[in-house]
Amino acid sequence: IFDQMVEKNKKVDKLLQGFMGYLTEKEIKQFKEFKAAVLEKEKELDYDLSVYDDYDWLRFLRARKFDFKKTMLMFENYIKWRKEFGTDQIYDFRFKALPEVKKIYQHGYHKTDKMGRPIYIERIGLLDVDGLFKLTKDEEMIKYYVREYEKVLQYRFPLCSLAANKKISQSLCIIDLQGNPGKIWSKKVRAFVKLTSKIGQDYYPELLGKMFICAAPFSFKACWVIISAFLDGKTKKKINTVGSKFHDKLLAEVEPENLPDFLGGTCTCADQGGCLFSNEGPWKEAISQFPTEEEGPKELPPKPTFEDPEYIDYTKQQFVPLLSSFKN
Repeated sequence: IFDQMVEKNKKVDKLLQGFMGYLTEKEIKQFKEFKAAVLEKEKELDYDLSVYDDYDWLRFLRARKFDFKKTMLMFENYIKWRKEFGTDQIYDFRFKALPEVKKIYQHGYHKTDKMGRPIYIERIGLLDVDGLFKLTKDEEMIKYYVREYEKVLQYRFPLCSLAANKKISQSLCIIDLQGNPGKIWSKKVRAFVKLTSKIGQDYYPELLGKMFICAAPFSFKACWVIISAFLDGKTKKKINTVGSKFHDKLLAEVEPENLPDFLGGTCTCADQGGCLFSNEGPWKEAISQFPTEEEGPKELPPKPTFEDPEYIDYTKQQFVPLLSSFKN
């Protein structure tokens, strides 16, 4: 029985290592050093760091495998980028082409998985690439993605956490290739994917919990070689590529009523124009209060907060996690 417990904890260790409550003694020490060093540089960075918490510090640490120098460089570059890009003013951005864009590039957040994580879906197989870039430019799409990243961190994750009564800090992503995915891998699209991947990995690390690429044809293997070159090793491990028999894999992660029918679930959101247009999820009320793409300045909904009952203040407690005993 003891051997079975050890083996079970080893599996949990691999799954949750680096998260709150699952740090080794060495990682706790690295966390304390990094947090103290960052806060000490607040004046030099000329940026209000009070908006970040221990979960944020851990995200950056996990992204750089708890390497102090690499994590510090990553965070400094992140703050520099926020200033240069104007990220703190991103809610002022209006993407007027978005209603038309969503017709030919169907994507969006829809409900939650069995773990309480928001589900993000893209129907890439139905994407009209030529039509997309006639409607918009790379710069607009990048601003739109950044605005969505900010909404995820400031609204969707906290509201999912409140709904699940536990900390939610990652999402489930489903890329649906049903249709004609071979047409989308142009040189322009590859360059755009490279740019968006860099923003996600460098400035919004560790937000992806798991990804499924569904209905991947045999020809996708060649495309995947190109796409995966833009991704770091840790991200690649979270991605599952499956063929046409993907329904059971998705239903193992998502309740049928939360999964769109085109992915094997029972949800249609027929009265709201379809699942990817419904904005269904714990965040619906808050996100609906955001200004439309045609509106001028408008007061944003209050940012929700969640007090994690499992939170551990590592800076004050001498905490030795059980899992450290099973660290190889």
